[in-house]
Amino acid sequence: GGRRMLLRRLLVGLAFGAGLAVLMIQSYRQGAFVPIRPFEAEVLALDAQTGDQQWEYRLQWPDSAAAGDGEGFLERLQYVWHRTTCMPPAFSSPAIDAAGTVYVGYHSGMLLGLRDVDGDGVVTEDEVTRFDAKAGFMHSGAAFAPNTFAVTSCDSLYIWKT
Repeated sequence: GGRRMLLRRLLVGLAFGAGLAVLMIQSYRQGAFVPIRPFEAEVLALDAQTGDQQWEYRLQWPDSAAAGDGEGFLERLQYVWHRTTCMPPAFSSPAIDAAGTVYVGYHSGMLLGLRDVDGDGVVTEDEVTRFDAKAGFMHSGAAFAPNTFAVTSCDSLYIWKT
C-alpha cells in the first residue's frame, strides 16, 4: 500500500476587535511520522457577529528555524548551552487597531500589518505593511496606547510614536 498523507490545520491564535475575529492557521502535510514540506500559514479575518469570512492572507513557511535562531547558534551552544534558541511560536497574538488593521508577528521575523483595503476578500502584497525585526516574535501581541505602538520580538522591544 501507498502512504496516506493528512493535511493538518492548527489554529494558533485568535483575537477580536474592530468587528473582526482574526484566526491564524498553520498547515502542513504529514506522512507517517514526519511533517513534509511545504508548510503553509494563513491569517483569516471573520465578521465577529456572523462568522462570515471577510478576508484572508496566505504565507509560506520560510524556514525550519525562526528568524534569528539559526544565526549564532554554534556560539550560543558553546557558551550558553541551556538557552541556545528562542523557539518562538509561528505567530504572535494578533492585535487590531481602530482602523481594522491586523498586526501580527510571524516567525520569519516580519511584523505584518494586514488590511483588505479594496475589500475583495484577499489581502494582497500591496496591502501589507512590513517591519523586519530579524527575530521571531513571542506569544504576546502588539500593544497600543495614545500615539504609541509597541511590540516585542525574541530579543528586542520596538516602540513607535506618532
